[in-house]
Amino acid sequence: MSALSDLVVVDASYGLAGPVAGLLLADAGARVIKVEPPWGDPLRGSPGFATWNRNKEGVVLDLHQEVDRNRLHDLLARADVFIHCFTPARAADFGLDDPALTGRHPALVVSAVTGYPAGSEDANRYGHDILVQARSGWMDEQIVDRPGPAYSRLPLPSWGAAMLAAVGILARLHHRATSSSGGGGGSAHTSLLQGILACMSTVWQHCERPSERIAQKLPLPKRANPHTFRCAGGGWIQVNSFYPTVPLITESLLELGVPIPPDDTNPTEKAEVYRPVFLQRSANEWLVACWSADVSAQPVSAFGDLLRDPQSIANGYLIDIEDPIRGRIRIPGTPWSAPWPSAAPAPAPGLGEQSVQLLEGEVRYSAEGFGRSSRARSPLEGLKVVDFGSFVGGPYATTLLAQLG
Repeated sequence: MSALSDLVVVDASYGLAGPVAGLLLADAGARVIKVEPPWGDPLRGSPGFATWNRNKEGVVLDLHQEVDRNRLHDLLARADVFIHCFTPARAADFGLDDPALTGRHPALVVSAVTGYPAGSEDANRYGHDILVQARSGWMDEQIVDRPGPAYSRLPLPSWGAAMLAAVGILARLHHRATSSSGGGGGSAHTSLLQGILACMSTVWQHCERPSERIAQKLPLPKRANPHTFRCAGGGWIQVNSFYPTVPLITESLLELGVPIPPDDTNPTEKAEVYRPVFLQRSANEWLVACWSADVSAQPVSAFGDLLRDPQSIANGYLIDIEDPIRGRIRIPGTPWSAPWPSAAPAPAPGLGEQSVQLLEGEVRYSAEGFGRSSRARSPLEGLKVVDFGSFVGGPYATTLLAQLG
């Protein structure tokens, strides 16, 4: 049994954020039904679609037609979670707004992943990732060799929203499972704007009474990392600030007749002294030298190289599946390890591939037996977490849990 093997999810979202939230649930064993219009998800046919919609089943419904809206409600009556990306106005047009869904499906957990937060004055504003990047100020954080805003090819608003949606859905499910009587579903909405704000909380900061050390760092300087170096042969590496202690670097300085910079040299100025040194040897040679000296260093890889990385393959971070269109493809695997098994990898569904059997009722209703409401003030109230994390990843994960109670 997987962690979520009793869960049924209807995913009517498109793009990246909603489908990835559904993928995380599918990887944990949930049965995820992908709902698409007759013309298909706008990204169908792209490599991203094949990755973000693996381990799902496919149904075609035209929500502009009343008969298909009724079919969707039949699916929702037998499901636990509904993910969509309709703005509040569009959801109301389809009869899928919060009051309508709560009235018809009180045990259903609903996550709308939109451009801007529900309840805000921009809730019905179109929320494409690049527009949110621009409006949020994220484009001003990119380091480029020209003035003006810069587009980030990493769609950070969407990735942040995907993680927030998954966390919110699981918190709502926990709330429902531990509730005492009646109801138990409800909303777990998020947005691309909230996704980028969650990610950028590590960059944007303000303190009323900062310590001296923090005051020196505010605002954070926008400049290139001084510890990224080009090597012989054209490769690049990034090292931590202790790289001057690597013996091979000292030897190379002596070979070039360059004096060793004092310890108090400005990091950027010091980096300029060492750039000719790194050009003397290949990236692989420098990596071995740094690792032998217990100095952190990694190669700056080309986009997609991780899919061919021997360590990633050996550790099972990647999986190969047979895609009916592309043949064998390699994609990221389940992003966690746990005692329970993850779902067996399967390709993204063809357009409407399981429409007949799913719309005829072959979906179990797993909400039966769960509680229906809670006296708790927040979804994770009563849950205790011990946090031994440091830096960003661990502490920020537990911050999300704390915000949920």
